[in-house]
Amino acid sequence: MDFELRRAREKLEKEQRERKEKARLKLERERKSKQEAARQRDAIEAAQRSRRLDAANAQLKLREKQSRRERREIGEVRERERKRRRRSSEVVKGRSKVVEVDRRSSEPSELQTRYSSLLSSLLCFFSSVFRTAEFCRTPAYPRRTQAVPVLPNVPRHCLPYPVRVQLYRYAYQHAANQQMEESRFAGRGIVFCHVLEAVAYQGNGDKIKLPPSCFTELSEQGAFDKGPLHFRLSVIDQEAFSDIKDDQKHRTAHAGVLEFTAEEGSVGLPPCAWSNLFPSGAPKTSLIEVRYVWLPKGIYAKLKPDELGFSDIPNHKAVLETSLRQHATLSQDDVLTVNHGTLTYHLRVLELKPSSSVSVLETDIEVDIVGPDSASERTNQHVLKPLVFGKSESGIVEEGNYIYYKFSIDKEGWGRISSVDTKIEVKIESDTKDGDTDLYISRHPLLFPTRHQHGWSAHDVGSKALILSSKDPNLGTGTYSIGVYGFKGTTKYSITVTIQDNHDQKMGQQASSSSSPMEMDTVECRNCKHYIPTRTIALHEAYCSRHNVICQHAGCGIVLRMEESKNHIHCDKCGQAFQRGEIEKHMKVFHEPLHCPCGVVLEKEQMVQHQTSDCPLRLVTCRFCGDMVQAGSSAADVRDRLNGLSEHESLCGSRTAPCDSCGRSVLLKEMDIHRIAVHQKN
Repeated sequence: MDFELRRAREKLEKEQRERKEKARLKLERERKSKQEAARQRDAIEAAQRSRRLDAANAQLKLREKQSRRERREIGEVRERERKRRRRSSEVVKGRSKVVEVDRRSSEPSELQTRYSSLLSSLLCFFSSVFRTAEFCRTPAYPRRTQAVPVLPNVPRHCLPYPVRVQLYRYAYQHAANQQMEESRFAGRGIVFCHVLEAVAYQGNGDKIKLPPSCFTELSEQGAFDKGPLHFRLSVIDQEAFSDIKDDQKHRTAHAGVLEFTAEEGSVGLPPCAWSNLFPSGAPKTSLIEVRYVWLPKGIYAKLKPDELGFSDIPNHKAVLETSLRQHATLSQDDVLTVNHGTLTYHLRVLELKPSSSVSVLETDIEVDIVGPDSASERTNQHVLKPLVFGKSESGIVEEGNYIYYKFSIDKEGWGRISSVDTKIEVKIESDTKDGDTDLYISRHPLLFPTRHQHGWSAHDVGSKALILSSKDPNLGTGTYSIGVYGFKGTTKYSITVTIQDNHDQKMGQQASSSSSPMEMDTVECRNCKHYIPTRTIALHEAYCSRHNVICQHAGCGIVLRMEESKNHIHCDKCGQAFQRGEIEKHMKVFHEPLHCPCGVVLEKEQMVQHQTSDCPLRLVTCRFCGDMVQAGSSAADVRDRLNGLSEHESLCGSRTAPCDSCGRSVLLKEMDIHRIAVHQKN
């Protein structure tokens, strides 16, 4: 026995040594591959820097050549003007016969005497003029970004045409150089700026689609080696098109890139980026400027929801992480769309740190959520109204609509409820005779119970009460939602949630049962089947046969008064007993076919079971991201199906996360196995 244990221990130690050696070799290979990748990346960056320096030197030489040619042309213009003035002065001194110059031609001659000083002063302050000049867009070419300088107020006839051409040429060159420097500074050495036509596409997040030519241009500049790509989107101010509103002319947004599959000359915008750039609707021609920029990683964000019900979501962290996982950037004043199941919320970005536009990739962000303003609340979505135990709340519900409430059971309250035999009663009293309601209750994370999805329900006609027993396995600490559904007409009601103690009721039942064995000499009545004392059995049977009748339905056998038997009826499908006024509602609620969004048609009870366990569109809480999402169909992987993972959980669990002990990247759905097999943690 000791020999077998020793052999098993040696085998285990050998396997551990081999596993450690394999892990060491793997780490060594990874380290060498990283060093080789870093060396290649440095070589590529050095080659790219060399190419950029050569291009910059060539451009500088070209600029110097152009400036020398322009100075030579200006010198020739000056020399011709000087010769012309010299000839004019010689003609005047020799008293030659000169035709008298009219007033129109003499005005430029008088101004030309001051041309030399004006031109010299203009050239002296030429650089400062271009630094302070204002630039505007040229409406004649809306597809091109062309900078036009606004020169000082100098009369056109003071400057000859060649000089004016040179001035504008210098201005255009200065504007282009300034834009180039701004783009290079914003992109950390990468210059990418294009004017493209915006085209909407259906997608999530803020990632855009660019043409394939943009991929080539960015890769040549080494943009992919600098990390994730971020772009600033700006609406082009087109004066020729008046359908762009004033509040949209200067709007900007930031985005990442999804793929390079768009058509040349266009950019694909998801709904999030489109709504941020054009909040008032799309114009007829939507041209935007796409510029590559570098963004810092965000560390803080302050958000404000437009809807009041966002505070009812049980796990804000999971919901925001799921939404931001599809985003690459956040900008101040943008609207972030967050989905929780079938619900949609809109959050406005109030503040960001360390910049007004940040990157949300591979970073941890501290988020503060402030309450919405009453003026900005949207009324097109349900809100949970809080209920206090023992306090009644009134309301009015119309047919086909829901009104929702919520109540909470904390640990202290649940301890008091579970320690003694108590129950929670949800009672609704209708004040309208023509209307009727239904009652649905669910436990969070299901926020809004419906006819298809709920945990408990009550469908009595008129006032109704729903009892939640402390022995119910689905009852516990947490928050519960109550849905009041308008079944028929407009109903005015009052709803109350109370905690009732059954101790007194049990004592009364025990007292009555203790007195029952005193009458031991009894006989069964032939009509009502009750046991009656022998001394009164004849009188009882005579009275019972004239006034009482037994329901003959299979499994019922209830004793009814003669007048009550006319109103007693059983359902033909399920066999439950009802009064005649209740059977119509029962048939409509329980036996009318319901259509599931997935295409299945079932009755109520089967529909509730279907949407709880089988429907691919059912909402489940993902065990990896914590958000409430659609389950989807069965997982494609056999192991995931055996582990009980849904389609979403199979995909979500395929993400990697660093192990807390060794730091190795492990699949989320294999993290438990990794901890047990590698770190011997149970």
